[in-house]
Amino acid sequence: AALDVQREAKNKDKEGLQNAYNAFHTLFAANEDAIKDKDAQGQANIDSYMGEVNDALNSGDWTKAGAAADELVNEVNGTASGMGGSSSNSLPASGNGEVMLMLYALAGASLALVFAGTTLRRRTVR
Repeated sequence: AALDVQREAKNKDKEGLQNAYNAFHTLFAANEDAIKDKDAQGQANIDSYMGEVNDALNSGDWTKAGAAADELVNEVNGTASGMGGSSSNSLPASGNGEVMLMLYALAGASLALVFAGTTLRRRTVR
């Protein structure tokens, strides 16, 4: 979600940045207490950078929005790695892990189909 904010700020897309910011804000708010319990300074920094992104968005300052979005991503990544960086932490981050799981599932299904096809072809030849 933080990467979405960064991407939209770099694209200078006001509506896209607003949507990405809102999605990140919702995700962060839902997990803020858990993050604060594990890393209070990280939570405060993320909250501060969110404010900077929002202020820049409202003023139309794309340079400031891009810089604040970069800092937001860096802080989310830094806080995640400081908390162990596992996928079980409650920091909002990109959905890339979900994509990888889907790719693994598709690769497994493909291999299963190839194996099944080879087995069926051998049975029909005999």
